[in-house]
Amino acid sequence: MIKQLSETQIEHLHEFCEFHGVKYYDVQIELVDHLASAIEKLWETEPRLTFEEALVNVAGQFGVDPFHFSNPNSLLPHPIENRYANSGFDAVIEARSKALEKKYNRLHIRYFFEFFKLPKLVLTIASTLILYGLFEFVRNKALAAGIIQVVFLLSFFLYWLLKYRKEVKLTIEADKQFMLSDHLRTWKNTPLIFAALSPGMINAITKLFEIQDKFLFFSYVNASVLVASFITLYGILAIVAGIYLPRRIKNDFLSEFSQFVKA
Repeated sequence: MIKQLSETQIEHLHEFCEFHGVKYYDVQIELVDHLASAIEKLWETEPRLTFEEALVNVAGQFGVDPFHFSNPNSLLPHPIENRYANSGFDAVIEARSKALEKKYNRLHIRYFFEFFKLPKLVLTIASTLILYGLFEFVRNKALAAGIIQVVFLLSFFLYWLLKYRKEVKLTIEADKQFMLSDHLRTWKNTPLIFAALSPGMINAITKLFEIQDKFLFFSYVNASVLVASFITLYGILAIVAGIYLPRRIKNDFLSEFSQFVKA
C-alpha cells in the first residue's frame, strides 16, 4: 500500500514553509502541493522512510536547507550556525509568488471586462445617451456637467465610506497572511483615488465646453457626446474598481479560505 500524507503532516509542511519565510498562506499552498507530491513519490520507492526523513530528502532536492529558520517547535532539529544564510528556498518562493500574482491579476482583469457585457453594456450606452440629451437641452453645459459629477462622486464616496467598506471587510486570523487579501485591501481603497482625481476631471470637462467654439476639432466631434461618454466611462470605472471588483475578490476569498475568516 502506497503511503500518503496525513492532514497533520500537511499542516507540518505549511509550518515548514512558514519557517522558511513563506509568509502568504496561499503561496504556501502552492509549495506544499509540490512538497507533498515529491514526498509521496519518494515513498513509492522508499516506503520505510519516516515523514521527517522524507521531508529532509525532498527539501534537498528543491535546493533547500531543511534546517534553515527552524525553531524549537519545529518537527526538525534546531539548526545551523548561520541563522541568516540563504535557505535555498528563496528562488522557489519568488517563482511561486510571481505565478500566483499573475494568476490573481488575470482573474481580476477578467472580472473587470465581465462588467462590460450585457445587460450592463446596454445601461452604459443608455447612460451616455441620457447625459448627451441633457447637455443638449441645458444652456450652461459646463455647470450641468460639474453638478452631475459632484453628485455622483459624493454619492459614490459616501456609499463607500458608510456602507461598502463594511461589506467587503475581512477579519482574518492574526497568524495568517494572504496575497489575495492584500489584493482586496488595495482594490477596496480605489475610491480614494477617484475622489482625489475628481477636481481635476471636473475642471477639465468645464474647460472642454468653454473651448468647444475655438477649435476646428469640435466641428467634427460634438462636445456633448464626448463629455457624456467620458463621464459615463469614469463613473463605470469607479463602480467596477471600487465596488464590483472588491466584492468578487472577497467572494473568491470566502470560497477558498473561509475557515480563516473570523465571524
